[in-house]
Amino acid sequence: MKFAIKQVETGTRIQEVCRNRGVSEATFYQL
Repeated sequence: MKFAIKQVETGTRIQEVCRNRGVSEATFYQL
């Protein structure tokens, strides 16, 4: 998940990261 957070920090949309990782946005925001 560290890589997913880094992707968002560098400009990738949260929706895209979550879809690629197979997690919900709610799960992402709990990190």
